[in-house]
Amino acid sequence: MIKYQMNVDIGRWLSQKKPFLFIDEVVEIKYPILEKKRKDITPSDLIGSEVICKFFTDENLDFFKGHFPGDPVVPGVILLEMMGQACAFTLCRKWSYEDIKSFGSALVGIDNARFKKAVRPNETLTIHTKYVKNRRPLGVFDCKILNESGALVASATLKNMIFEGDRQ
Repeated sequence: MIKYQMNVDIGRWLSQKKPFLFIDEVVEIKYPILEKKRKDITPSDLIGSEVICKFFTDENLDFFKGHFPGDPVVPGVILLEMMGQACAFTLCRKWSYEDIKSFGSALVGIDNARFKKAVRPNETLTIHTKYVKNRRPLGVFDCKILNESGALVASATLKNMIFEGDRQ
């Protein structure tokens, strides 16, 4: 594996924007060692890739106002969205920013989602993803989120699809 500690322009790479952007930093990306040019890489070549991202659950995030007043907790669906957004950085090895603009991606399946600990305001979360399988056009990722003390707060297997053109 090759480990990259890179400065990724998150705003350019992800189509999600604030207030629905749940990645603050890409900490590390690991890719299999490939003796191929970028244009020759297939999604299957990237199996084993790992991404680590961070997100700070600022107390001023909109969802805390209603989930739950007086005892705010990050909704599980937001934790799943964090995982899905982190998975997208696996594509950095195959496509450039310019290439990805012509593609779309969608979260199309979630298996074995588990929520182990409540996530409160003002916590820094670490999101880990590993690309484990390719079933064209689906990519399958094992994901987990850890809190500041390293405890598991959520895990799931996500299925993402890459497609050209508009979402149908």
